[in-house]
Formats: sequence, structure tokens, C-alpha cells
Amino acid sequence: MRIVVQFAKNGAVQRYVFDERRMNPGDVDALRLALVKRYGPPGVDAPPLQITSFRKERGSSLEVPAKGIDSCGRIVLFQ
Repeated sequence: MRIVVQFAKNGAVQRYVFDERRMNPGDVDALRLALVKRYGPPGVDAPPLQITSFRKERGSSLEVPAKGIDSCGRIVLFQ
């Protein structure tokens, strides 16, 4: 069983990750509730996603997000 609690840079919980393939869904839910009780709900106090680059939308003058960094430091690419 693998459980990962991802914390943001400010110490808030960003999200909970469970390897649910080998676990009973009832056990996963009970574990999630226990983690929320101990560490708090995910994403509540975490800083927002920071957009780092934009790209031009084809056929328009609008710019849309191309890349961002979340509060855990992961790079997010938008398509």
C-alpha cells in the first residue's frame, strides 16, 4: 500500500495520493477521512497555481496559459 501526502511550500496539504489498486475502497475512504482529520482538507490553504508562460491562441490575439508551477513545485503543461 502506498500513500503520499503532498505538502505545499507553506506547509498546507496540496493533495493526498493513494495507490488504490490493492486497497478496498472502504479502507481508502476511512484512511482519507483520518488523514483529513489529522492534516486538514487538501488544497484549502495551498497557494494557487502560478502561470509562468503563455502562448498565442491560433487565429486569435488571445494568449492562453502554456506552463505553470503548482504549490508543490511541480511543472504543469497546458495543451
